[in-house]
Amino acid sequence: MKWSFKREIFPFAILLILACVTLYYYPSLPDMMPIHFDAKGNINGWTEKSIFFAVNFVMMLGLYFLITFVPFFDPLRKKIESKYGILLLFRDVVFGFLAFNVGLCILASFEGAGRPDLFGVGFGLLFFLIGNYLPKLPQNWFFGIRTPWTLSSEVIWRKTHIVGGWLFAASGVVIIVLSLLKVSMVVTLLILLPVILISCLLYPLYLFKKLQKTNEL
Repeated sequence: MKWSFKREIFPFAILLILACVTLYYYPSLPDMMPIHFDAKGNINGWTEKSIFFAVNFVMMLGLYFLITFVPFFDPLRKKIESKYGILLLFRDVVFGFLAFNVGLCILASFEGAGRPDLFGVGFGLLFFLIGNYLPKLPQNWFFGIRTPWTLSSEVIWRKTHIVGGWLFAASGVVIIVLSLLKVSMVVTLLILLPVILISCLLYPLYLFKKLQKTNEL
């Protein structure tokens, strides 16, 4: 695994664009930025705009350093080396979503209300992209569906991430459609709960018990 500038163009570009947007809109933004909304988009949480932008930049930089360099210290580093780029794709997807969310907060500060439909589309796209990359994720200690069962067996890890990938991608599509139809975000959460429960808990536990019975662990 080696750090390569070419692979860092996307997160650097996102940070640069976000910095330019911040500098451009900062003088015209209200002193208090909306940061939390109810299911209908009504604002129910604010913070000072200086804190808002500082926290988001620090969070994105922290995410960058975490996902980019933590794999170098992973006990399963040899398994990661050939698929290190997959981890960076996860980083870039989350990076894009965080920047998108900052943009929605800026939009809400001008419109006086949130856009749950746009947030839902972005959230659904996040799940869809994560679902597409989950099956390709190598076994590691820091990223993916990490449970005692998936970390105990490479077979359980691989099968769990294949099923989890399909569930995440499918739920992402459903969330996007429902958001475009302006269905409440409460419905979205009800969709995600069984997806997370099955892919992160029930299915890997089932596989573990199955392999345990046949002494294949």
